Amino acid sequence: MKRRTFIAGGLGALALLAGGMFFAKGAWYRKAANSVRNLTGDLDAQFLRQIITQDAAHSRTLMWQAEAVLNSPAVEYRVRGQEDVQRVIAQEDFFTDDGVKNNQYVAKLQDLQAATEYEYRVVTETAASDWHALHTAKKGGFECLIFPDSQSSDYSDW
Repeated sequence: MKRRTFIAGGLGALALLAGGMFFAKGAWYRKAANSVRNLTGDLDAQFLRQIITQDAAHSRTLMWQAEAVLNSPAVEYRVRGQEDVQRVIAQEDFFTDDGVKNNQYVAKLQDLQAATEYEYRVVTETAASDWHALHTAKKGGFECLIFPDSQSSDYSDW
């Protein structure tokens, strides 16, 4: 049995035991189970992730998912407190997990200034998320903790 099937089955059984409704696998289930993870604003996107790059002082990779295919997805970013906004076009990176199609997007920010506070938002042709914080590392090495595959759909504690 695959992990997603096991989890979906467990959640469905729990809902039935609690007298709730059965959550079917698919887009509706993912939206209900993960609604607290939406990016807010007018953009219906989920699971926003900042991925540290080899050069954490000067670059960052941003990833997110959406239920529907997005029109002209991009990331806008700026140094915190400044008006000058840069834009990076996001690449589509679709994948299927347990028969469920996932629309995933990737944007790579480069040429950032070291030890600088930035803010960014995910945008499309007609919508935008709220602004989110991004802090670049100082020049030189750094230490970090790595938590591989937590098997979680709620990363708020991370």
